[in-house]
Amino acid sequence: SYQLAQTLGDIASGDQHLNDIQLELRKPLSSRAYAIVEKFFENKKESQLLQEAFEKEKQKLIQEDWIKSQYADIFSNLQGVKTLEEFGEKFINEVARSLNAQIGSIYVKGHFGQHNEIFANTDKEVLTLIGHYGVNRGDLSDEIKIGEGLLGQCAKDYKKKYLEKPSEHFLRIRSSLGSCKPEWVAIIPILHEEELFAVFEVASIEKLTDEKKQLLEEVSRNIGVSIQNIAQNMLTKELYD
Repeated sequence: SYQLAQTLGDIASGDQHLNDIQLELRKPLSSRAYAIVEKFFENKKESQLLQEAFEKEKQKLIQEDWIKSQYADIFSNLQGVKTLEEFGEKFINEVARSLNAQIGSIYVKGHFGQHNEIFANTDKEVLTLIGHYGVNRGDLSDEIKIGEGLLGQCAKDYKKKYLEKPSEHFLRIRSSLGSCKPEWVAIIPILHEEELFAVFEVASIEKLTDEKKQLLEEVSRNIGVSIQNIAQNMLTKELYD
């Protein structure tokens, strides 16, 4: 009938919502006409499901590409670093840039005195500041004992911690125009072969997305060997100087 043809035409062109089809099915139709309308309904629903699946997969690939790109940039820009202080400054700057974080810091395990006695000192129950971003060094502790405060506790437990909407006790993000609380803080231990090498902390006023978390975890999982190599090269150089 003309009415059936009009209904099918509307469905095919997308002018009629799927729920509206139910109204049409309530009207008197022959069994053949009913079957045709029902088939259109099934095809339209399948098309929507395929479109949703396609969009979901597309977003997943975009996120994976972003993670790989940022990861590659971070490691590429750390090439040629020879000292832990240089590493610390570059690393926390690169991580903050990738995450669009406004403040950050990184502490390495062990003392790091004027003779670069990193890892050589027998007292390894301390974390030493080697890099910071977006914050005055005077606002940070030069050393933190392992187990002291949240950063020290994360170092002791070998566990990362994400804090959403942290309390007023956390350092505020400042600019020339004012200051505000971060939306989130991430504290991430850096391990290599089940040994703690460093801990870094970043905070931002933007949302902490799943891809940002994944990037943090990928970087922390693989950067420990770089710290180990730099420290060993520094010690070797010190022995021969």
